[in-house]
Amino acid sequence: MTRIWLLAAFCVAVAAGPARADIRSFSYSVWDVLGSTVRLRFEMPTAEARHLADPGSPAPATEAVKTYVGSHVGVFAAGVACPPVDQGEEVGLINTLSLTPGWYRFEVIFQCASPKDIVLQDTVLFDRVPEHINFARVQIEGGGFVQRLFTAGHERLRAAPGDQLFGDSGILRYLQIGFAHVLHSVDRLSFVLGLLLLAPRRREYGLIVAGLSLGYVGSVAISLTRIVAPRMDLIEPLMGFMSVFIAAQVIALVSGRTKIVAITVGLALLIVAMSATTLDMSARLLLSGFGFFATFYLLVCDRIANRAMFWLLPTALFALMDGFGLSAAVSGLDVSARQLAPMLVGFDLGGILADVLVLTMVTAGVVLLRRTRIVVPRPIVVDLGTSILAGLGALWFVSRVYSVGA
Repeated sequence: MTRIWLLAAFCVAVAAGPARADIRSFSYSVWDVLGSTVRLRFEMPTAEARHLADPGSPAPATEAVKTYVGSHVGVFAAGVACPPVDQGEEVGLINTLSLTPGWYRFEVIFQCASPKDIVLQDTVLFDRVPEHINFARVQIEGGGFVQRLFTAGHERLRAAPGDQLFGDSGILRYLQIGFAHVLHSVDRLSFVLGLLLLAPRRREYGLIVAGLSLGYVGSVAISLTRIVAPRMDLIEPLMGFMSVFIAAQVIALVSGRTKIVAITVGLALLIVAMSATTLDMSARLLLSGFGFFATFYLLVCDRIANRAMFWLLPTALFALMDGFGLSAAVSGLDVSARQLAPMLVGFDLGGILADVLVLTMVTAGVVLLRRTRIVVPRPIVVDLGTSILAGLGALWFVSRVYSVGA
């Protein structure tokens, strides 16, 4: 039990700090510092503009977004604000770059009085979405781009030359982001808690951790080889589906009707994949592939319930998709494999720690309740938990699928 609390204390320590960010709300910035001139290119998904409008109101116009971004970015030299340069009569202080579908793109040029002690500032969306994160690339005097991070509470960066991969954004900050990403994601937590409804034994907890580790390692390897280009808009619906998938496993095992459960889940997934008008062909094929996988796995889940594969497959699949999240988020930046690898490793280590912490704390809580003789009959827990898991998972999956490309 001592090791359980030591692990919990370590994870809480890792989570503490200003890096409260989530890769599902993000933007990009590229800062090129040359002498006393700083050129900024800022990019933000158009979906993020919803945070700038009141609930139920239409998304703001491009000019309104442009004004907001311009008032929330800045450069300082020796403590003095550097004014933006007027780029011409038709452009003004902020240049709206050629429109890319799904993105706002702006350019601002700052002219400082001195090239000394330059500090970059970005407060875009942090007042509206504390979990927002800006993936920044900073180049000083043509010395090559360095990966940096703007997050709530860490909205200023010193533009100092150096040969570090991340400047002041070391691997620990990516570990914090991965840790917080899981703990702030109800869908991720639902999947992890759903595993407990399958009543794993002590040996099987090791298999769960092994499956999670295998999936995260796989996501790093695939992301670095760039064989697959992960899409955040498809990852999120499938994370919702994983809750349905675990609930279906529980129902299949408890009821003994694996064929009915397998056909129902697979057919429902295929119907959604074919009926969602906003999906492109690659998205339909991916969802259809998941439908066939879910069908065949559920058909045999009762026969492999006592084998390692029963735990390894779903956990590895979950971790593989979750691990793709960061690489999908930074896909808009030209990040080299040398720089991307430590980012992904840190993020995935944080995800594993969060998953293990949740499993450990809930299991420890159950043990404690049993010792105090506060016990709820397991059939009630399983029925209620499975119903909630299936309902929430279906809601997340369907709502996110029909919002893809919308």
